Amino acid sequence: MTIRFPGEYLGSSAGLGYLIAQAEGNFDAVDVFAGIIILAMFVLIIDRILDVLEGRLIKWGPNAADERAA
Repeated sequence: MTIRFPGEYLGSSAGLGYLIAQAEGNFDAVDVFAGIIILAMFVLIIDRILDVLEGRLIKWGPNAADERAA
């Protein structure tokens, strides 16, 4: 199964968006929710990765401890 990003959800012919669209068309709630949960897990993982990268790459930003002290 190919994983596609949500922007390709409606016009996809393969991938997770296609799976969700097909499940919606067949009124298969279990597969719709499974696809949504998988998408949510990918979003959380990517968000965490970007948070870590931001913390390592952007050292000039305000520090949370400095903001609380002010």
